[in-house]
Amino acid sequence: MGAAAVARLQSDATVQAQLAMARQEVTETRTKGAKSPLNCAAEKAVLGR
Repeated sequence: MGAAAVARLQSDATVQAQLAMARQEVTETRTKGAKSPLNCAAEKAVLGR
């Protein structure tokens, strides 16, 4: 059932267009040197990893 849902989303032109826009936004953000506001070290400490 999950595979069918993913296949349907992959064949949807609107979903694909939105994914392309999101990928472009991520690329632009990384190019600008933006840093994540998340504190991975603190999260790892809390999770015990």
